[in-house]
Amino acid sequence: VEALLREFGCRRVMVALDYRGGRVVVRGWTSPTDLGVLEALEIFSSLGVRIFLLTDVGRDGMLIGPDLDGVREACRLGFDVVVGGGVCSVDDIVALRDAGAAGVVLGRSLYEGRVDLREALSAVGG
Repeated sequence: VEALLREFGCRRVMVALDYRGGRVVVRGWTSPTDLGVLEALEIFSSLGVRIFLLTDVGRDGMLIGPDLDGVREACRLGFDVVVGGGVCSVDDIVALRDAGAAGVVLGRSLYEGRVDLREALSAVGG
């Protein structure tokens, strides 16, 4: 990560953290770690990372809404946070923006037509 940051800079490197129940998971979401998401954010930020992709794997593809509380906590730390997992409506996208998220990953909600991209962009001023 440090080499990537030196080569590309902190505005062009994003670290993805997948988590379930507040704990980072690895190896294709199959192995939980003892590392909390906020801890991981602090560790990577100490290296100079400023942009994170946070995916709540328990919500990913489930269309049950994003982890707004977790996003708020991460955003309070001052990072640019892109959110994956759980988004099922334009209202979710607006709520993520209001929670401080810098972006959102749309998957199933877009594929299934639950979110219209033009409507979503319009709703968040994009």
